[in-house]
Amino acid sequence: MNRSVHKFGGSSLSTATHYQAVANIITSYCQFGDIIVVSAAGKTTNMLVKLWQYYKDADNQGVISTITQLKDFQTKLIEELLEGKVEKPEIHTINEDFSVILKLIAEKNLKEKCLLAYGEVWSARLLSQYLNHLSYHAIAFDARDLLLVNDGKLAHPENKINLKKLNDSQLNVVTGFIAQDTEGYTTTLGRNGSDYSATLIARYCDASSVTIWKDTKGIYSADPHDVEHALQYLSVCREQISLLTKLGSPILHTKTLEALEGTDIKIIMRSSFENDACFTKIESPTTINQKCFITSLHKQSLIEINHLSDTDVLKLKQLTQCDFHTFKIKYPNGLAYQFYLIVPVNLTHSVLHYFSGRANLLASSLFGLGIIGPRGRVSSLTKQAVVLLKKININIRFSNFQYQGIYGGYGMILSNEVMAAETLSRLHDALFLEHKAVITS
Repeated sequence: MNRSVHKFGGSSLSTATHYQAVANIITSYCQFGDIIVVSAAGKTTNMLVKLWQYYKDADNQGVISTITQLKDFQTKLIEELLEGKVEKPEIHTINEDFSVILKLIAEKNLKEKCLLAYGEVWSARLLSQYLNHLSYHAIAFDARDLLLVNDGKLAHPENKINLKKLNDSQLNVVTGFIAQDTEGYTTTLGRNGSDYSATLIARYCDASSVTIWKDTKGIYSADPHDVEHALQYLSVCREQISLLTKLGSPILHTKTLEALEGTDIKIIMRSSFENDACFTKIESPTTINQKCFITSLHKQSLIEINHLSDTDVLKLKQLTQCDFHTFKIKYPNGLAYQFYLIVPVNLTHSVLHYFSGRANLLASSLFGLGIIGPRGRVSSLTKQAVVLLKKININIRFSNFQYQGIYGGYGMILSNEVMAAETLSRLHDALFLEHKAVITS
């Protein structure tokens, strides 16, 4: 079956009106057999995290207050979306959920991941109920019945078999973010876990596409909240977006893209608030031109190393479980290289400890810019940006670029000074706007 996957985040489900808009999107763009992956509604996850903290601190007043807020929020959504015979059972079920939570708290047996899982479960259950209320056949699935994690790693063969439980004659509403380990305990897929759930499920089901519905219309040359003239792209290269995420852009998490490596499954980014607006397709690099991006960097450490082997890089990736960047610069004599590592500031101690005296911390808590561009332009873009920053008296601590195969490359510029939105806008406009007709195609 030619399925598609659609993922809706918390902001898309934050009110009853937004649920109704999501239902309208589903009935307009989905067919039976398609998969809808959902996050927890609105700020539900934040409230559950707060509840867990109050529970750990034995703050009974905080516990009761937060449970009341959660219950009121979920109940209001149900009352505004469902009516009569449909509403009452769902209200009863949500009340039972909170009774279980309170019982576990009283018994001091509450588990963090089980608690956090409620957010996605409530979203999937309510959305499927609402779709059925509108006479569109839908069924809610708890991803803990579909996604198995074995010793911290996804059990791919078992998961592919489990996904056969999905129904070809109904809409399948699946919880994002959560999974189950081999001992039957709830586990989570980490940061941006619902996006990751969507691309994983798409791979397991051989879906044709994954549409991630967000609060922005697609992917831009810069953050449109900071840069007024940011250019929206209609299509972008998957490898360039992977680079952008490794530079810390919140567009997608690296693992969300990695789940689709080696496949032709497209990712589509579009707005759940303006579903008829232009959107962005993330596609294979062989079919589209390379684009240009600029993104801000925050709290980075610059570390100097005399020698950096491939083994070092591999071990550091395993140690940090995080993206970092390596650059090498030739000594003036041209006979050897000096290596530089750029890592998030919270990983500085771990990295220095790994090198045990072989590394020198040059600076910490640096800010800056990442620039991504086609292979023929990334060098000149990085150098132009340095010149422009110096003209406005920004002190540069480090700048360099590197190529990434046939897909282009990226540059990084670091400074002690925060790159304000105004600075980012000026750089963006100076570097990119003259090429608008080319790079937005």
